[in-house]
Amino acid sequence: MKYLIILTSLFLFACNTTKTIVKQKEDTNAIKGYKKYNPQTGQYEWVSEDPAKVIDTIKTNTTPIDNTKNTKEATVKGLNRAIKVAVILPFYADQNHDGEPIFAKSTWATNFYGGMKIALDSLVKKGISIDIRVFDDKASEAELNKILLYEDVKNADLIIGPAGKSNLKIAANFAKTKGIPLVSPYNPADDITTNNPNYIQINPSLKSHCVAIVEDIYAHYKTPNITIISRNKPTETATYNYFINHINSIYSNIIPIHKLTIDEETNGISKTDLDVCFSENRQNVIIIPSWSNEPFVAALLQRIEANRKGTPINVYGMPQWSSFDLLSHDLLTKLNTRITTSNPFDIASPQTKEFKKLFFEKYHTIATDESIVGFDVTYLMIQMLKNMVKNLRPIWEKRI
Repeated sequence: MKYLIILTSLFLFACNTTKTIVKQKEDTNAIKGYKKYNPQTGQYEWVSEDPAKVIDTIKTNTTPIDNTKNTKEATVKGLNRAIKVAVILPFYADQNHDGEPIFAKSTWATNFYGGMKIALDSLVKKGISIDIRVFDDKASEAELNKILLYEDVKNADLIIGPAGKSNLKIAANFAKTKGIPLVSPYNPADDITTNNPNYIQINPSLKSHCVAIVEDIYAHYKTPNITIISRNKPTETATYNYFINHINSIYSNIIPIHKLTIDEETNGISKTDLDVCFSENRQNVIIIPSWSNEPFVAALLQRIEANRKGTPINVYGMPQWSSFDLLSHDLLTKLNTRITTSNPFDIASPQTKEFKKLFFEKYHTIATDESIVGFDVTYLMIQMLKNMVKNLRPIWEKRI
């Protein structure tokens, strides 16, 4: 799986912390069958059974696809009834068929929901009663509007989802009107809703990533030579102000900042003069706010390495780089590359390792980042609701 093949030399830091996280490389190319945890040896061992036979399936209609209700009495203090949760995600159930690979657009939602299910199991063991209703909006506004008519959604204590921007706007306004906390588990846009104390956004916005990069630079270098390089695309050049305003704010306008805009349509990388990037007297920092064109990023990094002539350098990139196949281990190491991540969990912690073990044993596949986020979001939000926290957003923001 792509998300696991992340170079050990590539440092990632969370948007809400300066802690450095190193993701370990994990080889999945030789997988045959699936791994099962052996408690006697403490190791994962290959099993020949086809994991497709044990993967959960999803119903294809608009009605709730999971009506799991735990009737166990609550034994902890707080809300003295089952917590009602409505999950609205793009499972695209009607695009998945027995004996065929999972539909690509279904992957994120199914992994996220897999993590949710493990969180629900853990909460049930703690005596928390949960009534969860799961809906497939198929990323369709028409489907979502049907879903929002259900009493199970209107009377929910918590809504998780949707993912797509247009559906999220509709659901966020619905939740605002009804006074229901809504968690946006995927979309990073910062213009979904306004004056909505019930709206909780998990993924940081682009501006948050830019601010995190600048603060990490400041934490490491007091007098750097900073260059921002982007394609001549409005979505990328728009980041200039985010970077420059924050750099000037924390550095008090005392360091040089250079901007280079490259026209990729005219072989701009080879024609661009990079001399301003390389100072012999300062630590050189190059920020590349480009996330959608992998060949451009790879070619630019190769050109930077070819022209640096031994000068000290750090390159800062975007979260999507972690899945770029064209970025070599050796090149990223030489350029001291650092990227932001939306997921600040510690993959080496005992808790994360235990979660991955449980996930593998339950689903016979490797846990993804989104499955870990699914667990974290579900576990924390339901615990807060159980303790009758009326406004979840400030506590969530403090926690992350």
